[in-house]
Formats: sequence, structure tokens, C-alpha cells
Amino acid sequence: MGYGSALAKVLSSIPSGLVRRASEPREQLTALPTGLTGLDTLLGGGWARSRLNMLEPGPSASTGRTTIASTTVAAVTAAGMQAAWLDGDGSLDIGSLAATGTVFEHLLWVRGPLGTDRVMKAASQVISSGVFELVVLRPSGERWSSGAAMQWARLSREAGATRTTVLVLAGSPGMPIPGSYGVFFSPMLTRWTGPFGQAGFLDGATIQVNADDDGATSIPATADYGGLQ
Repeated sequence: MGYGSALAKVLSSIPSGLVRRASEPREQLTALPTGLTGLDTLLGGGWARSRLNMLEPGPSASTGRTTIASTTVAAVTAAGMQAAWLDGDGSLDIGSLAATGTVFEHLLWVRGPLGTDRVMKAASQVISSGVFELVVLRPSGERWSSGAAMQWARLSREAGATRTTVLVLAGSPGMPIPGSYGVFFSPMLTRWTGPFGQAGFLDGATIQVNADDDGATSIPATADYGGLQ
């Protein structure tokens, strides 16, 4: 049996879509804009489509990851596209999300808190539907089971199959997910107005981002925090 006939026989027994020749050119997908010009420049146009973008925290709880994710959700929904936010730990402030200009008619909110297995199952269903341009996933605060790696690998495959952009607000740095794109956030540098030592107003912040260890870059956050005392 010749090479061509043998290859055809092997491929006939494998479900369609699971195999492609290595010589075939990979599809180049345009990045999804983040809503912040400086961050788009750092990331080469925005978030990587068809992949899990891991937004990893620094040593401080205040790094700006939720602000960045909210800004992207606002940009996506304002453009008439569908987005989803899976709030595993139940920490999403819907009022702050509204302040970014999010169009809630185009947003699915899976409200938490949810256990680890439930939020991962919900994420799988949402991503694999192919309906959403953007999915934001904040995992549960529970410890991961021994099968967590397989769950993340499945989400990564589903994102690739549906060309969905997924932002994962990781609970801790260094979550090794095959095929994911790491974006590390340093502690956020806040800007305050008002007399020192008295009640002031938080009117902005500088967010420091390091994308895939390419070097730290400061990105000015355009989200307005005015009014918080």
C-alpha cells in the first residue's frame, strides 16, 4: 500500500476536524481590542483570540485586572457583540461594571459564588456555544481538584474551536495552562485628589503590565474612579 493510500485509510477512521496537515497555514486572527490604547500596543493589538488570556495578579490585591476586564466588556458590548462574565467567587460589583458603559442587553452574567466544578462546567457551556465574542472567567476561591489541569485544557480547546476570547482573572500567579497567554499585573498605583490625611477622592490609577515576560510596561488606566471616598 502506498503512502497516500495508507494515509487516507488512517484519516478515514478519525472524526472530521481533529486532524490537519502540519504544512497547512495557520489562520491569523486579529486581536480583540482591550478598550485601552496603551494596553493594545503592548499586546500587539489586544487580547489573543481563540485563547485563554491569563490575567495574573501580583502580590497586591489591587492590580487593576477587574478594571481592565470591565473596560473590555464595555467596548465589546457597546459594539453590539455578546459578552459573558462568570463570577465564580461572587465578587463582581455590577454598579462598577455599569459605570464603564457596559450594555447589559449584550452581557450574560453568571452570578456567583459558585463551586469550582460548577463554574468550570458553566464556562465550558458558555465558551463552546460559540455565541460570545468575549468571556470573562473569575474562578471560585475553592482549592482545585486533581482534575483541574484537564478542565483548563478543555476550556483552552473550546476557546480555540469557537474563536472565543477568554479572560481568566486568575486567583494566583503561575497557573500553567497549555496554549494560554500570560499577562502579569503588578500592584496598581493609585492617584488621589484632596487634602493629604483627610478624606480624598480616587480619580485614577496607573496599571503596570508585563505580558509574557517581555518587560514591564506602565499602562495609564482611563477608567474614572472619581467619587470613591
